[in-house]
Amino acid sequence: MTREALQSALSLFSAQERRILLLCFFGQKTQAEISAAVGVPEEDVRQIIEHTLSRLHAELVVTT
Repeated sequence: MTREALQSALSLFSAQERRILLLCFFGQKTQAEISAAVGVPEEDVRQIIEHTLSRLHAELVVTT
């Protein structure tokens, strides 16, 4: 996987989805902390993470 492929795949997500992923994986924040930071319920954060990771995986499989 190249950096360009990852950047291209991430560009398909909304700003909120990208922010949640960044807080989760690079900011090492908990779902509760992310929920407070972005102003959405914790359950929605969990679902957004699951959904965006699934979409990201599918996109990267297609492009690589």
